Amino acid sequence: MAITINGTTGISGSDTLGLATDGVSRQVVSDTVVTYTVPVALSGANTVASGGSVTMTAANDGAISAGTYTPSPIYGNMKYITNAGSFTLAAPSESGDYTMIIQITNVTGAGTITFSGFSKNTGSPFTTTVGSGFMVYITKLNGFTIANVVALQ
Repeated sequence: MAITINGTTGISGSDTLGLATDGVSRQVVSDTVVTYTVPVALSGANTVASGGSVTMTAANDGAISAGTYTPSPIYGNMKYITNAGSFTLAAPSESGDYTMIIQITNVTGAGTITFSGFSKNTGSPFTTTVGSGFMVYITKLNGFTIANVVALQ
């Protein structure tokens, strides 16, 4: 099924929902992935100008109290969790290059967080102080995965 407006703009479906403008797919939603295409105009050798901005709501990956937490960019690159016990933060394993941001907030019972699988981890040390927060910036590029921790207090 497809609905077309002016020959180039419309909505399509069949186990997916897609939006298009000017004959270009702008957003596709299926049961496993959400894809956005943002119009970008290049000018000059190193300049990118965009006609708008992209916003998203961070995904709540819940309270982590034991075991291993391996964030995934599949359902969004922005996540937040609560530290409710000692656990291991593992490098994402999806193929490709990407960045992610994980906000971690310590709650009662917060434990030690250790790293696993990262090429390098830098920045502030994690603490177990209740109420303390951290942003973990993860970059995967060309097979290397880096985690940079920034304390929020």
